[in-house]
Amino acid sequence: MLRSRIRNLLLTVPVAVSAIALAGLTATSASAATTAPAGTAAAGWFHIVNFNSALCLGISGGDDDAPAVQWPCENVDNQEWSWGAEDGFSPAYRRLENNNNQCLGVAGGSREAGARVYGWTCNGDSNQYWYANGNVIYNFSSGLVLGVAGNSTEPGAAVVQWPANGALNQVWTGP
Repeated sequence: MLRSRIRNLLLTVPVAVSAIALAGLTATSASAATTAPAGTAAAGWFHIVNFNSALCLGISGGDDDAPAVQWPCENVDNQEWSWGAEDGFSPAYRRLENNNNQCLGVAGGSREAGARVYGWTCNGDSNQYWYANGNVIYNFSSGLVLGVAGNSTEPGAAVVQWPANGALNQVWTGP
């Protein structure tokens, strides 16, 4: 019931994420994130919410070198994201950095469909750069998109990369 209401709300609110709009975002200090209202990210930080599940992208347990999962949205550092450094080749591709100083990347730099997405120390590897085209988020290294494994709507479901196919588990809302 709640998921249905959230999905209906998302349909009525303009949520298109453009690369131009995202490129202008800057991160705020970590202290600002702790003063955000409950359930919202602080100014400059944003939640990445899966359209299919209405759950937020986060890093399991907030740990470094841990898998990305979808989870109920909370005001926690591992779910607060900002657009970071450019890749140096294309200004559209930027690192997705969370408030735990982790970058979103593909496990082992894999270019394979279904590869898990992780959060770990930002290191400049090409698999840590992403581009938002509308509400779909593409990985620089593989060209595949961010999605929830198996079209799951369950908390804790794995976040993976997959060929773009228009499925709702590949649609994300951002800032």
